[in-house]
Amino acid sequence: MKLYFMKQAALDNLKVNLPTACQNYFTEDNSGWIKEFCNDEKPFEEYKTVADFELATEGDEGKIDFENCKILYQNLKFLTEVQASDERFWAGLTHSEFYNFVRVRYNYNSGEIKKESVASIQRNFFFHEGTKVGNITNALAKCWWMARLLYDEKNSNPFWKLDALGAAAFTSKIYRILRLSFSANPTILSGIVKFFAQFPNLAREDWTAALQHLNKIGGNVILDYLSEDEIAKILIDYTHKFTAKVEFGDVVETISLLDSKINKFFAGSYKVYTTAKDKKIGETFAYNGKNYKITDIIRSNINGGSNL
Repeated sequence: MKLYFMKQAALDNLKVNLPTACQNYFTEDNSGWIKEFCNDEKPFEEYKTVADFELATEGDEGKIDFENCKILYQNLKFLTEVQASDERFWAGLTHSEFYNFVRVRYNYNSGEIKKESVASIQRNFFFHEGTKVGNITNALAKCWWMARLLYDEKNSNPFWKLDALGAAAFTSKIYRILRLSFSANPTILSGIVKFFAQFPNLAREDWTAALQHLNKIGGNVILDYLSEDEIAKILIDYTHKFTAKVEFGDVVETISLLDSKINKFFAGSYKVYTTAKDKKIGETFAYNGKNYKITDIIRSNINGGSNL
């Protein structure tokens, strides 16, 4: 497989004229149209030849991105951080070997051009709003960078941190984690991984709130001086205040007590689900077609603050 950089002139031409070029991404199943559009017989520069590899395509979006973090980094591990921050490299990759992968991944092959299509193509095929944002929105760059930051070459499974993070809602995890100002700090990232390992079934809105909480603390505390266990404890303690553990079948799930879909009420000093009123630890209740067993109840004062 040959890797290419897109020439700067071709890159600039496509981005400036993307409203006109946009339709080609929906109608053309190969990128040969770029030569004519840019009036350049060679819009790409050959960079390197590597062993052939294919990207994962099966599963939901999070699962696909999760698997491709490993595939891309394993095969492109030789890239320096400077090269991996170069829009020309990723534009070359998304417009050559993996042009159709990106089209299918983001449903451009449907032929349906929407109002937001130009912005979507700019995010996924190019860099959007500069290098930092481009590294976490480009269809391929974001996967490489997530794997780069979590790769542990000293472990027999160098991707164990990715595995601990989990494939569920993985695309959102990439975006939320890599946008953090301290995302390049490996100690902080390890603490975040420990947090996710502690709450593998936590709802997206809850881990998002926990990361926002950590970010706010970073405004008053120098997080770089904390250990990974201390980072994890901040996130875990915050989440414990708003969650309860319930059993469903053989699975123990962590469910948010702040779920807007579930009406809450105050019964003495306990905050529990409406359907669990007057229930005690060990008793069961039904909600949304499932039977749950209460294994923990979170104490809360009448103003909604935590007494934990």
